[in-house]
Amino acid sequence: MSRVTLITLDNIQKEYENSGVILDNLSLEIKKGEFLAIVGKSGSGKSSLLNIIGLLDTHFQGQYVLNGQKIETLSKSQREKLRIETFGYIFQQYHLVSEYTVMENVELPLAYQNEKKASRRKKVVALLNDLGLADKLHQYPFQLSGGEQQRVAIARAIISQPSIILADEPTGSLDEKTGDMIMSVLETLHKSGATICLVTHDKDIAQRADRVVEVKNKKVVV
Repeated sequence: MSRVTLITLDNIQKEYENSGVILDNLSLEIKKGEFLAIVGKSGSGKSSLLNIIGLLDTHFQGQYVLNGQKIETLSKSQREKLRIETFGYIFQQYHLVSEYTVMENVELPLAYQNEKKASRRKKVVALLNDLGLADKLHQYPFQLSGGEQQRVAIARAIISQPSIILADEPTGSLDEKTGDMIMSVLETLHKSGATICLVTHDKDIAQRADRVVEVKNKKVVV
């Protein structure tokens, strides 16, 4: 049974003032429920592509259709609402809020969705328990190891059950054992129905995905 197309990028052109063209007439389709790995050399535009997919960057030319909606036709507030409701983001550098506890970091997406405090904290406790972080609820990011911080970042990314998970080098700064654990979490999310888009430079990590594409010469090649 063929999968439904979830995302279509057609002739995407992206330029930066200081570095010139970073994506040049790039086209890509992503299927619903797919686990896609995006590879390429440093500076090839992988992260720029992921930012466009995740609506973190809307300053580009070309057409982007997400679940039947043309992104360029949406207002800024509509794009923001779609971004919050659709995507979960995992970054190499974690981007945790240093003055917030683990619980406060993870509950942020639910707070943005105006979920009541008691309800969201119940969900956070359950998820952190599943990720082996039940004893870290009231600690701060600086008190955690790199692997623990990445697990907190993953918990924050998935707490609102987004349909699309975007992961930018999520294992890049971790040891092999911890990186394997992070990949196992992503694979579990994929099996539960989430669409995963993973940027990585690690060929072994990439091969764990359904499909691998490469960003090369500012375009996507198979």
